[in-house]
Amino acid sequence: RMGAACFVAVATEQATRLRRGGSADLARSGTKCACGARFARRRATVRMRETFAADPGALEKERGVSNVSFSESEAESLSELHFVRTFVGNAVLQREAVGADREESWVVTDYGSGQLLARAQIAPSAAPEHRDANIAAIGLELLERGRDQLSQIELATFIVLLAACCHALGYADLVAPFNTDTVLASLQPSKDAEDAPLEMSEVVADNGMPILALPREIVKENRVMQRCVAVLCVDRVSRKLVRVRRGLAAAASDSGRVSASGRWDLFVAGGVQSGEDDTLAALRELKEELGAEQVRIRKIERCVLRTAEVAAVVEVFLALSDFDRAAVDGNELTEIDLISRTELRAALDKDPDDFVREARLVWNRLARLEAEGVIRLDK
Repeated sequence: RMGAACFVAVATEQATRLRRGGSADLARSGTKCACGARFARRRATVRMRETFAADPGALEKERGVSNVSFSESEAESLSELHFVRTFVGNAVLQREAVGADREESWVVTDYGSGQLLARAQIAPSAAPEHRDANIAAIGLELLERGRDQLSQIELATFIVLLAACCHALGYADLVAPFNTDTVLASLQPSKDAEDAPLEMSEVVADNGMPILALPREIVKENRVMQRCVAVLCVDRVSRKLVRVRRGLAAAASDSGRVSASGRWDLFVAGGVQSGEDDTLAALRELKEELGAEQVRIRKIERCVLRTAEVAAVVEVFLALSDFDRAAVDGNELTEIDLISRTELRAALDKDPDDFVREARLVWNRLARLEAEGVIRLDK
């Protein structure tokens, strides 16, 4: 028996280590979950979100499976608020329909082909022994292609999501056809990281809404959609833009951008920690990467990025300071330079691959919005 809260929790270093094997192990044996305060005492980090509570007035609001995919040629706008979809690796986790009686249906599809891999239904349990007990029943169907394609992390995150939905819908308990011990074990950091402080990242839907929290290592290694900040730095006097060259340590940075090493970045960027305000995260990144503290900062845009290495809702800020005095640590950042807009356009035209891919995508979006009169990048 395992509390529903524990599905959205990550146990501490005493938790069971990752079980090896196929993803079908996660759905092998049924279990009943008893939610109780005793699980909070087990030092699990519980993060339940109300994101998925069904609108009482939304009767049978059908929502078909979307085959829309993000293009690496541009940064995308956020989805509509009522549209809930997130990404784990190559899997798309999406709410398909909302019913009137605390019912929801979810699907997992392949990002590239749009093929259905798994589906699930949440509804009040119809078992006689559960009458008037406020218990949810989760029906989970893992299709044959899903057994072949879904990793343990992808399937485990989907199960976590379903349990979070049950909590948000107001159920006190749930009955589900999956092995809770294996699910929890699949969401633990690696053995190498077990002695380090457990750092959590916020998993978000592509409408910007937070869903749950997972260990940062799991999020980075499995391309789980997270919330990030990207700060465009403008020198207060010259009004030139700041560009920084990423060092070898960039491969281990919050954003997980392995290909960023050795390339110019137009943003100070990083992941938002669980429970952290995005403005404070932006200020933290400025201090960590450039040593900048006396900064004027404002948010100018939000967008969605999904590339071969990154899946993120990006909170974009503009910072104004005396960046001509900024210094780099020579580790994550190896060089800093002030560049005019004209010089930047010439550099991007000459050798776009000398710039971090994600930085190019966000910059192109900002430049287009500025040309349309939506934002200003000079103050």
